[in-house]
Formats: sequence, structure tokens, C-alpha cells
Amino acid sequence: MAEEHYATGAELLVDEDYAGAVEAFGAALTSAPGLVKAYNGRAAAFLKLAKFTEALQDANSALKLDPSNEQACFRKGAACFELEEFETALAAFKEGKGLLDASGKSEPKARPYSRWIRKCEAEVEDDSDLEETEDAPASAPPPPVAVSPPAPPAAAALKYQFYQSAETVTMTVMEKGLAPDEVAVNFMDYSLKVTVTRQGGAQGGAKVRGR
Repeated sequence: MAEEHYATGAELLVDEDYAGAVEAFGAALTSAPGLVKAYNGRAAAFLKLAKFTEALQDANSALKLDPSNEQACFRKGAACFELEEFETALAAFKEGKGLLDASGKSEPKARPYSRWIRKCEAEVEDDSDLEETEDAPASAPPPPVAVSPPAPPAAAALKYQFYQSAETVTMTVMEKGLAPDEVAVNFMDYSLKVTVTRQGGAQGGAKVRGR
């Protein structure tokens, strides 16, 4: 029974029915709580649904049962990266790559360890630079300057939902009555940023990071 539920979940995952896959993998784990591949499959589905905490929990469960599970290492790294736990993500990706290298297999397209390791290292370096700046001793106060008009308020977080497939990202902003000239969309290498400026100067912002 557990294997049947797992097979159904795997098919739904390929068909991009991620919610259905989560349900099927969960049924498999109810029948067989130690089925590592079901934890792995459900973690992959949770990642697609942007439920990163749940994905991390399943990846950790898989690794607790099988510490040498390379796929679970990758999914743990991906979940931690999205949760901005960059050092933990880096350690998980390096562990997974080490297991993959030891098996003699090349990196599969679905798990590009080298690219994710570079991304983590860049984020960790940025965090280190920020800490050094914050710890630097205070310098002498600058000479007085002319007072400028107050800056506009920082952009408040927007309520939004997004869905990401292998090729596209669909983002829905939960704001009513927006005019086209009140919305700005910026595309970056690994992210998408939406800024809303209401009449009167009120702003809101939302940012989605790609994978």
C-alpha cells in the first residue's frame, strides 16, 4: 500500500500537481513511517509549493533515517537557502556533492550542486561583510550639512502569492484598484521585484527569488 501511494505521488510530482503529490506521499508515510523516498518526494513537492519550512522538516527526517541520502542533502540545502540560512544551506550542498562525487556520478541537471554552492558562498560573504561594517569603530562625526527634505517612507511588504515551474514564475499581488502606472516590475538575475506606489506616496514592495 505504501509503495502504491509513493508511486502515485511520484507521478503527480512529474505532472506538477504538487498539492496532490504532498497528499499521496503523506499517505505513503502513514502506511510506512520509515519510507525515506517518500520524505524525499514530499520535500520536493513542498519546495515547489514554496513551503520551505515543511520541506526542511521532511529533508531532515530523511537524513535522520539515512544520513548518506544525497537527494535529501540537496533538498535541505534548497530549503535552507530560501529560509536565508545560508551557512546551513552551504554545508548541506557540500555534503550532498561529496556523496555524489564519492558515488562516481556526475551532477544531474535537477541538482546542480556547484551552482548552488557558489550562490551560498556569495550570500555568506555578503553577510560577513555586513557584520564587519557593523563591528567597525565609529568615526568622527561628519561636519553639519544642509537639511534635505525627508525621504519617502520605506516600501511596506505586499501580500502576494507565487507559483514557480521549471520555466516560468507566476506572481499574484493582493492589492485592489491599482492603476498600471502605480506598479513597477524589476527583473534581476535570480529574482523578481514588484513595487507599488499609491497616489499620495504610500509604497509597497514584494520580492521573489528564483531557483
